Amino acid sequence: MIISYLVFYFIRQPRSSKTFSVIHEKHDFKESLPIQLTSNEFSEKYQRNRGQIKGGTLCFWGHWFGKPYDNLHVIKKVVLNQSENTLIIYFNEQEILTVYNPVGIEEYPDKIKIINADKVRWQWFYYGREKEDKNLMFYEIVKDGNNLIGYSSESPIKTNWDDLTLTKPAILLT
Repeated sequence: MIISYLVFYFIRQPRSSKTFSVIHEKHDFKESLPIQLTSNEFSEKYQRNRGQIKGGTLCFWGHWFGKPYDNLHVIKKVVLNQSENTLIIYFNEQEILTVYNPVGIEEYPDKIKIINADKVRWQWFYYGREKEDKNLMFYEIVKDGNNLIGYSSESPIKTNWDDLTLTKPAILLT
C-alpha cells in the first residue's frame, strides 16, 4: 500500500522543463566523433595509460570472440613494431592481439576501431585450463584482396567464419 502511494505521488509531481534539459545535456544521443590515431600515437598513448578504453569485448571483421559483450579483455600493454608495422596489444589474461599493417585507428569514449589490416591474430590460453603451450589457442584472419580467410586452433566444426565481412572494422574493442 505504501509503495502504491509513493508511485502515485511520484507520478503526480509536476516536472520542470529543466529535468529534461539536464538529462538531454548529459546524454548526447549522437555518436561521439572519434580521435584518429596513427599506430605510433596509439601505442604511445596506451603505453602512458592515457587511453580512453581500458578493455572490452573483441570483434574481428564482424566475427565476435565469444558472444557479443560476453567477456572483458583488459589492455595491459601496447607495443608497436615499427619495422614490421605490427601493433601488438597485451591483455590481462595473457591474451595477445597482433594487428599487421593497421590502418585507420579510431578511439571513441566507449570503443576502439581499427578499420583495416592485412592480418589479425588473436592468441589466448584455453580458459579454465593451465596457461601452458598445449592450451594456447588462436584465431588468425587474413585479408586476401577482397576476401577474408579465417583460421583457428579450434576444430573446424566449432569455428564458423561465415560472418566475416570487409564492411566491418578489422578490430572492434567495445
